[in-house]
Amino acid sequence: MLGDRAGPNAVEHLLAAIGSCLSVTYAGHAAAHGIQLNDLSFEFEGDIDLRGFLGLSDEVRAGYDQLRATTHIDADASEDELRELHEEVTATSPVYDNVTNEVTLDFDLQFE
Repeated sequence: MLGDRAGPNAVEHLLAAIGSCLSVTYAGHAAAHGIQLNDLSFEFEGDIDLRGFLGLSDEVRAGYDQLRATTHIDADASEDELRELHEEVTATSPVYDNVTNEVTLDFDLQFE
C-alpha cells in the first residue's frame, strides 16, 4: 500500500504476526502431544479496498475485507491428529483470536 515496496507495510506485518503466533502455538501444542514437526509454513492473502484507507469512501472499510490462510505442515502424525492439532492451535493462538473475534481497544489521545 503506497510507497516503493522497500519493505512490508502495516497490514503485511499483521499477516506476519498471525503466522508468527500460529507457528509458536503449533510448536508448543505439537510438543505437548509428542508430535514432531518437520516443516511448517503458512500462506496468507487478503482483500483490501484502498478507498477505505485513503478516505475516499465511507462504504468501504479501511482494513481487510477478507483474509485467507493455508497451513502447510509435515509432521510425524496422522491426518486426523494434525486436524485436531490445527483446531487446538486456532482455538488457543492469541493473535488468531484477536483477528477473528471482536476486541475492545481503548484508544487515548494525549497532547505533548
